[in-house]
Amino acid sequence: MPKILIVDDEKEITQVLRFMLEDAGYAVSTAAHGEEGLEKALSETPDLIISDILMPVMDGFAFYKELRRQPTTATTPVLILTARGQMEDAFKAVGVDEFVEKPSEARELLDKVGRLLKGKPAGGPDTGKVKVLIAGRDKIAVSQMQAQLQTASCEVKTVASGPDVITETARFEPQVLVMDVLISIVESPEVVRILRLLPKFRFLKIILYNYYQVLDLGSEVMQGEVIRIDALKDKCLAAGATEYLGRYNDKYFLQQLAPFLRS
Repeated sequence: MPKILIVDDEKEITQVLRFMLEDAGYAVSTAAHGEEGLEKALSETPDLIISDILMPVMDGFAFYKELRRQPTTATTPVLILTARGQMEDAFKAVGVDEFVEKPSEARELLDKVGRLLKGKPAGGPDTGKVKVLIAGRDKIAVSQMQAQLQTASCEVKTVASGPDVITETARFEPQVLVMDVLISIVESPEVVRILRLLPKFRFLKIILYNYYQVLDLGSEVMQGEVIRIDALKDKCLAAGATEYLGRYNDKYFLQQLAPFLRS
């Protein structure tokens, strides 16, 4: 059951929201200001945070910025609920996920909550499946990876080019990206750099690999490719990639990736 944290100093509003969300099937906790909200967000790891702007001790703007500084809450969706509609542009500028004015229609609020919690329906258990996006040029290698990850109960999608990595990451929102260092069109270091600029994917696990036929190693072309792979790998890691696995080997792939499939 998805967990929602409401941060608002108006008790009547909080009670109404809590009743509405619990009736819709969500688990709800509350906090009276940003400082208390931050403590609960870090200890309870909610799936969504609904926050007011004008609050004592720590206001909603400071609360939101602090959430984004903490690794535990850096990608947690935040819905800003306030009577001050003119504040919407300021929050959008810092990357807030959604915005609702007070008072709001129950259906509008629940619809936005549902969109932010897509993949975690109210009243139903989380599937627990880790979402993995595989990006690679070699169809056989990608197919083998996909089959192994599906056997490990992962939800898997595949793409073959740099632009598709960025587009599908935004659409699919994986927890793990497994990417060929030699991905085409947009080079891998640029893909990593772009993803790290997006707040939602700042802590995405980006796992790099390469793949080539061992028999080709003797050729001059392949020797040049190996040098290029090494250079691109270093640039990707400098841009914020999580780990480099080396050459893909179907016997060891799942064992190598296992530590990154854990929450």
